[in-house]
Amino acid sequence: MKGTTRRQFLKTSAGASAGMASWLALGKAPAFAQKRELTFLSWNHFVPAADDELREKAEALRARNEARIQALLDGRR
Repeated sequence: MKGTTRRQFLKTSAGASAGMASWLALGKAPAFAQKRELTFLSWNHFVPAADDELREKAEALRARNEARIQALLDGRR
């Protein structure tokens, strides 16, 4: 059984680093299979303003990330 040499390790890690750097430079993931979707299910809060704040945060996240986000409170929209 042969182990990995230092030179092989450096070549592999340099290639992986270059690949990841290109993903970061592009600012997008390398694959675009489907739209992003998030469903957040929570109980109704005993402070109604907290529910409103959660909906506002979900709307801001939806606008910023171009994703479909649902905030379901107690199973209802």
